[in-house]
Amino acid sequence: MENADVFIEKRRYPRVLLRLSVAFQVLTKWAEVEKALVEAGEQGQALDLSQGGLAMVSRRRLRKMDVLRMRVKIPGGGESLDLTAEVMSCVPRPDEPGTYRVGLHFLGVEPRQARLLDRWMSEESLAGK
Repeated sequence: MENADVFIEKRRYPRVLLRLSVAFQVLTKWAEVEKALVEAGEQGQALDLSQGGLAMVSRRRLRKMDVLRMRVKIPGGGESLDLTAEVMSCVPRPDEPGTYRVGLHFLGVEPRQARLLDRWMSEESLAGK
C-alpha cells in the first residue's frame, strides 16, 4: 500500500495549539451542570482548542463519557468560556508520569460562548501566521 503514511484529519473543526489554564469539575449527575462551581474544581492545562472541543493535561485520570463543567480563561481580554464537555479519551502521558492527556468534546455551547470562541480562535490563527 503506497499511501500507508498518509494522515487523514477526522476532526470537524481546525485546532489552535496553545497553553491555557483550565478549571474543571467532574459532574456525577447531569442535573449538576447548572449549579457546578468551576472555581472550586480542579486545574488542568489546555493543549489545543477548537470549536468542537479541546485537549488538556490533567493530574486526574478521567473516564470516557465523564461530563465536566469547565472554565477556560481567554488570554488578553480577561474573558472566560464556561463550557460543558464530555471526555472522549484519557491516556497516560509517558513524558510526564502521573498526568493524562484528555480529549474533550463540547456539549451544547451557548451562542455567546461560540461567538467568543470563534473570535478568539480567528485572532489566534491570524497571529500565528
